[in-house]
Amino acid sequence: MKIYDDLAFSVYGLLMKINKKDNTRKLLYKTSLIISLMMVLLSFTVKGVLELNGYDDTVIPPFYIFLWISVVLIINYLYLKRRGFPGNDFEFTYKNTVLVIILILGIITFFILVANKNRERIFRNRNYSQEVIDYGGIKPFNPNEKPKSLEGEVRLWLYDTFEKKDSVKSK
Repeated sequence: MKIYDDLAFSVYGLLMKINKKDNTRKLLYKTSLIISLMMVLLSFTVKGVLELNGYDDTVIPPFYIFLWISVVLIINYLYLKRRGFPGNDFEFTYKNTVLVIILILGIITFFILVANKNRERIFRNRNYSQEVIDYGGIKPFNPNEKPKSLEGEVRLWLYDTFEKKDSVKSK
């Protein structure tokens, strides 16, 4: 719990320095929101790592994500309110704040890396070609192919109007 308390107070102290007009209640709410989002990102990262290691991936509806964020937010807020940071003898240092910012950026970076690996794994399971995987699941534009959607027609029009003429002039 000491790590959690240090993390929460560092976020609280940073928000207190940035938002000098806010009262204690708003600062506690903002602190609990930031920590809740970090915990949710961390839990989805762990879920992604488990899926990479062969566990079954399931689609989580947005309602459950909202419910999970709400529950974690309420628990964090009640804990921080009961803890009472302004009355305790915590010492705010910028070193702790820098460590918290590095931790947040690390969690976000790790989440993005795991999500990207899972995206590639899903595309391979669906037997997409490497070319489609490289383009993020979208088939690359081919001007010789008849468009099947409005987006394809717009891309073909742009190609015929601008790109084709530029490539002819340069040759």
